[in-house]
Amino acid sequence: MASELSTELTSLVKWSVARLGWVLKQELGPASYHRIEKIRKRMASLRHQEIDSTKKVLSKLLVEMEQLVPEKRHEIARAFTLMLELINACENAYRTHRLKQKNIPFESGTTEKIYLVLTAHPTEARSPANIEIFHQIQTVLIHALKTGLSESQAELDSLLEIAWKTPIVRLKKPLVRDEAEHLYSIVLRHENLSVLLDLNLAYIPVLIRSWVGGDKDGHPGVNPSTLVESLQLSRQHLLGYLNAQIHEVDQWSNLFPNQDFRTCFKEFQRQTKVLAHVRENDGEQLRTLKRQFVKLDHFLGRQFHSVHKSILRIRALFEVFPGLVIPLELREDSTILTAAKKAETLAIFKMLKKVRAIAGQQDPCWYARGFIISMTQTAEHLMLANRIAKKATGGYRIPIVPLFETKKDLIEAPLVVEKIFRDAKFRKIVRSSWNDSFEVMVGYSDSAKDAGVLPSRLVISSAMLKIETVCKRHHVRVVFFQGSGGSVDRGGGPIQDQMAGWGKSAVQTYKATLQGEMVERTFAHPDIFKSQVYKIAGVCWEKNANIHGLRDIEKLSQRIKAHYQLTLSHDYFIDMIQKVTPYSFLSALKMGSRPTKRTGTLLVSALRAIPWILCWTQTRVLFPTWWGVGTAWSASSTIEKREVRKAYHSQATFRAYVHALSFTLAKVELAVWETYLQNSKLDLKQKEYFLKLFRKEFRNTKKFIKDITGKSNLLWYRPWLGKSIELRATMIHPLNLLEILAQKDNDLPLLRVCVTGIASGMMTTG
Repeated sequence: MASELSTELTSLVKWSVARLGWVLKQELGPASYHRIEKIRKRMASLRHQEIDSTKKVLSKLLVEMEQLVPEKRHEIARAFTLMLELINACENAYRTHRLKQKNIPFESGTTEKIYLVLTAHPTEARSPANIEIFHQIQTVLIHALKTGLSESQAELDSLLEIAWKTPIVRLKKPLVRDEAEHLYSIVLRHENLSVLLDLNLAYIPVLIRSWVGGDKDGHPGVNPSTLVESLQLSRQHLLGYLNAQIHEVDQWSNLFPNQDFRTCFKEFQRQTKVLAHVRENDGEQLRTLKRQFVKLDHFLGRQFHSVHKSILRIRALFEVFPGLVIPLELREDSTILTAAKKAETLAIFKMLKKVRAIAGQQDPCWYARGFIISMTQTAEHLMLANRIAKKATGGYRIPIVPLFETKKDLIEAPLVVEKIFRDAKFRKIVRSSWNDSFEVMVGYSDSAKDAGVLPSRLVISSAMLKIETVCKRHHVRVVFFQGSGGSVDRGGGPIQDQMAGWGKSAVQTYKATLQGEMVERTFAHPDIFKSQVYKIAGVCWEKNANIHGLRDIEKLSQRIKAHYQLTLSHDYFIDMIQKVTPYSFLSALKMGSRPTKRTGTLLVSALRAIPWILCWTQTRVLFPTWWGVGTAWSASSTIEKREVRKAYHSQATFRAYVHALSFTLAKVELAVWETYLQNSKLDLKQKEYFLKLFRKEFRNTKKFIKDITGKSNLLWYRPWLGKSIELRATMIHPLNLLEILAQKDNDLPLLRVCVTGIASGMMTTG
């Protein structure tokens, strides 16, 4: 494994950043350009510096920035944000370039089917125009790697000028339809669709689902209208792709002047125009279209031994998207269902009823693939949801999916599943309507927020293994739906590490949410998307993913949880969140259609999980992943430490967590965190308390990594990643300082750009 970044990538980054510098000089003039360049060089000099030395430089720069007029602060923020976005585009371009050169063959693992579920949690703050410009920049950079940098200079300069003149962030809070259009415009690009369909034709089933427009839980803006809007938006993209394939067939068929074929083909074309809008009885119109295509397909089959590629793709399109839409997965909270006096008054009931009206006499699963019940705590919650779904849709076709989120609910989940299967009626529904398959969703965010990342991952792994045993006993195939996000704190990380501790059922059918910026990263280029699918499909089930191995680290986990929860319960803690992190400004960030925080008294239990992580990511301390580990390790006995070391080598879940922990620690910047702390409105006593507390815990947690692995380098297992973090980390610092000033002066436009820039640099928002 390479210990350094590729010289090809570093050359691309240096050249691209230099071109951005040229644009800044033209747009801002020499004086402003030199100010920005001087800051960049000062930040580069901070690499490998100690915390206190870095803090002195940052404090001095903060004073200098405070003396600048707002216009100059905004220039610096835009410049560093665009630079970090450009670095990301370079890395995506290089990755695509290398994938094209390697032409990596597919290696089959244990995974048989892959579901990617698009969600629009508030993790994408960039404007659609900014996203599109950097997609084009990425294309130019790929070409530059192939033909030479100088060949692409003029085109890159032009795009960077447009990027400078275009708003980086959204100017208004997005609606649900905006989020849907954003996601679908990326995922359903024609080149991505072609790869998706070709993968399915090659017997690597990859299916797309969406929560956008159907996720009612805690979202006042979701209703039957948003459901139809979301379906309509995906229909437009899929119909556009279908028409492009029809055009290819039309061009080819001109070489085949058969009147019967032309008549059949023209009728198929005519039928596609009827489907321009998703409305009631849409399923009936689709049935007619599919029958016409089957007729066309059979006609060609009688005439030719080979099949035109566009015909194959149309065939796959109807298999992967039977409703010619991305099917939605609906969600509602169990407490909302139980509190309703009449099911008909529920928004989710009206949404389910709308699905039935759209499907007509056809399968409602063409349009809605599941009804997820948040905060499932009892079997009765599932039975109630099933009755509501039946009443709304006239049957049991749409599966009911329990979502177990908190640590307590995850522990009790196997008992809930056992009880629901003891109900003869429910068991009959599973057998006759759901093909003896039962889906269970596990949530990472809330369990990690409640107890810390390691306790969360252990309880999820244990719950999945126990649920798998229950389902086997009842002769039911279980499908686990992983509610994980892009950040480590919410279950994210490299695919192999994520899947390391899963049981066989979870590996055989991979289903996970794909949130915010992770959608853009996964679908940045068709080759990157294909590579990600290959990684998932190539993972083999590890037999050492077992509950017994988890017991060796249970004491450590309990100590982590105890210290984590003790810290959260401290009188100072809530005050610190409000005054040190951007939490108080979340509603002003315009990051998503869903409310960023719940109303009422501010308690940790009431904080939404994603904005909670955002606060720790923005302040560069990444608190939830590592907090409590150092204290727990220091309190462990010699014998306990020996058992934990053994578990690292023998237990997949724990080993994956240690790698995620090391990655997180490598990204932590205590000097930046302490700068936020010192410039906050906390009193001196509180500042000193948290400064000492965080330094001690961080030091002891790094010792844990060294004691467990024997390595001083936090990213010994992926050295090139350590180098990447090192090179970009200090370039984020100026944005952190500007964010501090933006909060102090209530400069919301500046704050939004800083949040976006830091997120780009950290490669995650929340």
